[in-house]
Amino acid sequence: MTVKLYYQDINQIMAKGNVVSSIEKDGKYHIILDQTIFFPENGGQLCDKGVINDNVVEYVYEENNEVIHVLNNNLSGHVDMSIDVVHRYLGMQGHTAQHLISAMVRKYCNGITFSHHYGEIFSTIDVDNFDESLTQEIQTQCNKLIRDNSKVNIMYPTNEELANMPIHKKFAVEGQIRIVNIEDVEYNPCAGLHCKSLGELQALYIQGYQKIKNGYRISFISGDKLIKDYGIKDNILMRSGELLSKPVYDVDAGLNNLLEMKKGLELEIYQLKDQLMNYKLQELEYEEINGFKYFNRIYTDMSVKTAANFVNKITTNGLVGVIGIQLETVNHLYVISRDSRIKANEIFKEIANNYEIRGGGNDKTAQGGSQTDLPFAKIIDEVRIRIGEI
Repeated sequence: MTVKLYYQDINQIMAKGNVVSSIEKDGKYHIILDQTIFFPENGGQLCDKGVINDNVVEYVYEENNEVIHVLNNNLSGHVDMSIDVVHRYLGMQGHTAQHLISAMVRKYCNGITFSHHYGEIFSTIDVDNFDESLTQEIQTQCNKLIRDNSKVNIMYPTNEELANMPIHKKFAVEGQIRIVNIEDVEYNPCAGLHCKSLGELQALYIQGYQKIKNGYRISFISGDKLIKDYGIKDNILMRSGELLSKPVYDVDAGLNNLLEMKKGLELEIYQLKDQLMNYKLQELEYEEINGFKYFNRIYTDMSVKTAANFVNKITTNGLVGVIGIQLETVNHLYVISRDSRIKANEIFKEIANNYEIRGGGNDKTAQGGSQTDLPFAKIIDEVRIRIGEI
């Protein structure tokens, strides 16, 4: 069984060891040492990062009481190891904060944590019950305990001592049980790594919550991650204030003004586009073919969305025509019929089969696109011939 040095001293960041075994799996080496400072992924807490003999440790996991280190290169004999102390400490802060917020949710909402996840910035706990109105109170109580610097104790009780502890969480572990005790808060069986006192969390902020299938998901942040997040958002806020020519605390008002301006401009653009479509309608010319008014136009400056609006404006009875949209990455075809004797979808289907155009439509309008350049001039002539044959 691997000697787990991280339980003896969580501040130890360098150590020596000996390779006990090494197994190659899928191009990676799974290595067991006689002792290790590398904490394995456990209970949602991420594993340590670091190096062994200057080789990056890709992943660490535990199996049958052995801690297994996954590396790209094989190792043997004596080794030197060191861990990323910042990554270790962030993990300890996040895990300790999870204990604290879970305890407060249980105390105030009778909510039991059944899952938790540690993210790059924010972490989450999933609880079976939560009272949204108590969010601020729970956050306040968490931060009071942090300010009070309540101690976090690691205990290995006897069975008799264990029986007298107010442990809420059911567990099925044989042998020695490891208990984490936050003074005046809770006793909890846990194999993770924790801060020595709540003061190391510095502060805790509940970012929000959402309803999930079996309860609620609460998002929170604490410690160094909270300070980092504050710095990022403060820089964004300061820069936004400069861009909006507003004091920081008036940025929301500046953004609201900007949104109102955007709405006004969007309305103006819509009205101008509508006028432009009307001008383009007036420019449409048609030729008499077999009693039909046949028109055609190829546009190289009109989007497919705009073209759809334009086609809807073509309402003159008796018109039959083709509109092509030809842009750098767009080839789109419309077949329009405002004459009951001709069905647009039937003509479109014939063309589509010949030129690998995907689409469809109805008697009045059919449309589709192609990933290849369409020979619009040829298509226009074919539709002209087709109309002449009716």
